[in-house]
Amino acid sequence: MFRVHQHKVNKNHKKVVINPPKTNEKSRSLTCSIHLTNCLTEWCIDCKEPCCEKCVAKSHSSHNLQLLHIMVSIN
Repeated sequence: MFRVHQHKVNKNHKKVVINPPKTNEKSRSLTCSIHLTNCLTEWCIDCKEPCCEKCVAKSHSSHNLQLLHIMVSIN
């Protein structure tokens, strides 16, 4: 208890616990497991997997793609 709460004037003040803000999981960038320095930015609808820009160019260029942040907001 803080000393200020021991004063007569403050004895009826309500004390509340202030928690740190929660981390927004959606805001965290995920990195590609193949191209470790690249962030996942696309969702391959055909393969049902996330892709980085290099993966899209190499293996998913003719596939149906959606921006990953849009897929996350839909689900």
